[in-house]
Amino acid sequence: MIGVGEISYTLSGVMYLVLTLLLLTSWKGRLKSGLLLAVTMISTIWGCVTAYDYFFQSVPEWLLFVIEAARNSSWLAFLLGLLTLHKVNSAQRYYAGLAWVVCAVVSLFGAGRSYYSELTFFFWGADPNLIFIMLFMTLIGLVLVEQLYRNRTTEASSSIGYLCMAVGAIFVYDIYVYSNAMLFSKLDEDIWAGRGALNAFVVPLIVLAARRNPDLSLRIFVSRQIVFYTTSLLGSGMYLLGVALAGYYIKLYGGDWGAVFQVLFLSGAVLMLAMVLSSPISRAKVRTFLSKHFYSNKYEYREHWMRLTGTLTEEADTEGFNRRVVFALTDILDARGGMLWLQNDMQSYTCISKLNMPYISDTEPGQSEFVRFLTQKKWIIDLDEHKKQPAVYDDLRLPGWLQTLDDAWLVIPLLHQGKLSGFVIISHSNVVQTINWEDRDLLKTAALQVSSYLALMTAKEELDRAHQFDAFNRLSAFVVHDLKNLVAQLGLVVKNAEKHRNNPAFMDDAITTVDNAVKKMDRLLTQLRKARFEQQPVNNISINKTISEAVSNMKDLLPIPEFVDSAAELHLVTDKDRFTAILEHLIRNAQEATANDGYVRITLREEIENAVIEVADNGSGMDEEFIRQRLFRPFYTTKGNAGMGIGVYEARQFVQQLGGTIQVSSKLDIGTTFRIQLPLGTA
Repeated sequence: MIGVGEISYTLSGVMYLVLTLLLLTSWKGRLKSGLLLAVTMISTIWGCVTAYDYFFQSVPEWLLFVIEAARNSSWLAFLLGLLTLHKVNSAQRYYAGLAWVVCAVVSLFGAGRSYYSELTFFFWGADPNLIFIMLFMTLIGLVLVEQLYRNRTTEASSSIGYLCMAVGAIFVYDIYVYSNAMLFSKLDEDIWAGRGALNAFVVPLIVLAARRNPDLSLRIFVSRQIVFYTTSLLGSGMYLLGVALAGYYIKLYGGDWGAVFQVLFLSGAVLMLAMVLSSPISRAKVRTFLSKHFYSNKYEYREHWMRLTGTLTEEADTEGFNRRVVFALTDILDARGGMLWLQNDMQSYTCISKLNMPYISDTEPGQSEFVRFLTQKKWIIDLDEHKKQPAVYDDLRLPGWLQTLDDAWLVIPLLHQGKLSGFVIISHSNVVQTINWEDRDLLKTAALQVSSYLALMTAKEELDRAHQFDAFNRLSAFVVHDLKNLVAQLGLVVKNAEKHRNNPAFMDDAITTVDNAVKKMDRLLTQLRKARFEQQPVNNISINKTISEAVSNMKDLLPIPEFVDSAAELHLVTDKDRFTAILEHLIRNAQEATANDGYVRITLREEIENAVIEVADNGSGMDEEFIRQRLFRPFYTTKGNAGMGIGVYEARQFVQQLGGTIQVSSKLDIGTTFRIQLPLGTA
């Protein structure tokens, strides 16, 4: 059966093993840190070996004595090292060091005597001389603890205090153990069994001392979440244990109604515990308590930064993003609410989002004293502090609307590239009553991050508006381009009217041209009403017939284009009018670049479920640099005032929308060929 001794020393060995691992991961190679590490390692061996002896009773007596002496000697060496660090006078260090040497020599003598004479050290007939040796070592240790505490510095007062309490408890308990053994010539088994548990219980004090003592250079880190949940679990367990004991006494002394009272009491206690654990205020108070008393930094910055970034990067529209900005800053201090003010187009500031605070319809002028103060000072304004000590804030006069907010607590400026893009007002916290420099630094850093995201959101909105204007400008450019072509056709009719007005054939052609222009104008107006590039009418058209119509429309210019149709009838699902306009533009460009006695030839053929259209001429041609850098660039033209510079660009855009490609091959003074490849049946 496992007894108290087995559990006690096993717990001690495990606790010191964990502490040893923590120290190993953060040791910087300094002597004092190494001495503490040696103490924890020897204490780990001491706890494990003693627990092993309790389980199997197979460890030699002399080995147990040696381990005891080694453990005490390691503590004495560590205390001597700290005394040296804290500048105890040389005489005291000399006598303390001499005492440690004496302890070490006497311990070795006792170990040898125990080994060769087979003297016992433990529960049956312990040798008084061995007991005296251990008692002498513990007395020296207690003196060193007293000297260390008395000569501690003001800066290390708290950490040395925790350490002295821990080591002092160990030596005081050992003095009691060995004094009792001196009186009765044997060690008390029950007192000895509880010794391991005491050594385990002081480990948290050692951890706290090492964490707070900069001289030890130990960065022991335990997650705040682990500490929070462990503390909550431990507190809940202690609470339930107390409730169980109280329920037992209620049942025992409650008479006939004892069982009923016990059930009601236990149910109410469990319900109260559930309410406390689920309360955000209670959880926040526990976190604040742990941060104040167990960590040198108030905040777990990595956790806060990840939560802030995650909150700001969630998918949402602008309004949702503004609400998240308020929540992100109020969450840092567990505030009850907040509101976001941003600069508008009139250079004033308005409330655009709020959380658990009343809406304010007032605006704050961009040149007000309040805005200038936030921009120049870049301070977080504590409104409670401002009421008590306005001189701290240069007697700043707060806006009237801000003074009407009873629960307002802090004003946090949002600065981006030295300009005040806005500010956030948060209400009082459920837990934090005052803020210090660490709170201000965290809020300022978070505000800078928020300002960057707000600037990014503003830039995105401006870019969206720019895209809308760009689409509108493109539409206008294409409309003007189509109008230019219609004007050119009508202008040609007017130019030739004086010479051929009496020619019936010319009049027929003129009427046909005017009718064609009117129909195109009607289609253009219809497309404008339907948003040309958002909703295009599509039909299943014949490519062969569409090319023939485009060629026929271009016969009024020289050279007259010719169409070579070498394919069966091919079909394409697209906007016929726009497809025709693209073909007419390419044909017109070829005509304008070719002499009247040259040729413009349009061919159509089918290649692997693709329609291939080529517009070839033997005109002036283009060089490779022009094709590569300027041909498809919008609003660039070689025609001067006669051209818009978007025809070829529009042709490529249209072909790419259909999933096709457009290629150009050209040589100066030889000619140009535009090759369009379109997948058949494309919608």
